[in-house]
Amino acid sequence: MHGPYTAAAFKAGAGAPNVTVSKTALTKMDALASDTHIGLIYAVNPDGTDQIIEAKGEDYGTGIWTRTYRGSSNYSGVRRIGWSS
Repeated sequence: MHGPYTAAAFKAGAGAPNVTVSKTALTKMDALASDTHIGLIYAVNPDGTDQIIEAKGEDYGTGIWTRTYRGSSNYSGVRRIGWSS
């Protein structure tokens, strides 16, 4: 579902079903959001990285890539209440 939110607003937990969550508590279907980008966690890897579903741009399209967003201070954890995996 797309809403009237920017990446920065989503990062802050804007919107009734969205809440910020500690990055250590994130699990699949949660998101890591910066002021300009959002990635959805597909799977958590044992080494602390995540498999992230994201659209990075026209050249890359949408895919699943291993990312270290959880370790970046630019990203916050966000959960959409009511989703199930």
